[in-house]
Amino acid sequence: MDYTNLFNLHCVEPVIDYLQIDCDEASIEILEKLPFETHKFGVITFEHDRWYSGDHIYNESRKFFTDLGYVRLVPNIAPDNRQDYEDWYVHPDLVDSKTMKKMKIEQGRINKSQDYMIKKTKNISNEYKG
Repeated sequence: MDYTNLFNLHCVEPVIDYLQIDCDEASIEILEKLPFETHKFGVITFEHDRWYSGDHIYNESRKFFTDLGYVRLVPNIAPDNRQDYEDWYVHPDLVDSKTMKKMKIEQGRINKSQDYMIKKTKNISNEYKG
């Protein structure tokens, strides 16, 4: 797939709110074909399937996004406390620092998706009750 041609053909704007990549072993190959030099994504969820695939895609994707200036806010998302499968990134040019600070969590541990979502939703909701 030539994503540059596809984006041009469909007049895709240079700023895209959300990108999800969940393509198993082909994920890195797809990343390398996306036109990151002309387009930025506000939020990216990237499935690395570390629990299943090991560290190759996990490590390579983290280097790839870091080199492009993306910030990993939520690492090692998992359906439980053992099987991490996804990282969540934002681009600091597109997401304000206050929001990034609210959403960022501890790096280096597995984060159960349900616990993260409930905790963050409660914290943000309580701020508005003020």
